[in-house]
Amino acid sequence: MEYLSSLLTLFFLFATVLFYVTNGEPLVPAFFIFGDSIVDVGNNNNLATLIKANFFPYGIDFVTHNPTGRMSNGKFAVDYASEFAGFTSYQPAYVNLNTKGNNILNGANFASSGSAYLLVAGSGDFAQNYFIEPFLHNMYTPYQFSDILMKDYYNFIQACTSQPCHLALENI
Repeated sequence: MEYLSSLLTLFFLFATVLFYVTNGEPLVPAFFIFGDSIVDVGNNNNLATLIKANFFPYGIDFVTHNPTGRMSNGKFAVDYASEFAGFTSYQPAYVNLNTKGNNILNGANFASSGSAYLLVAGSGDFAQNYFIEPFLHNMYTPYQFSDILMKDYYNFIQACTSQPCHLALENI
């Protein structure tokens, strides 16, 4: 129990220092999330798919206590990451009508439950693609593969500022 108390104290100290160092501003200007059901916040709600979560019990432990399309009854790890990074709201589903144009520059969630995209942000790419697929780790170093992913993400985000994001996905 003493260890947990020390850990919590250290966490709150770090969070307090982080808050004052960043003057209440997020650590990064935008937070973009790619993935599948483990981070989907409702992108499937308006898609022609059977894979949806816009009904109870989904969302009962979330802030709104209502189904949002999240494949969870509460927060995702990316919600906690968003809070920790200093954002005052969670990144909305990109299919949300307010997540267009300049509003997307603050971040958005592109995850879609049941998706089979290669674009799965962060460690998922390495765990699910690089380290499992012999072709990839025999052809690229981890740094080279990371550079490829970052270039793809960059091109995707750039394309989303000039056209609807579902069209950008088709052009990657």
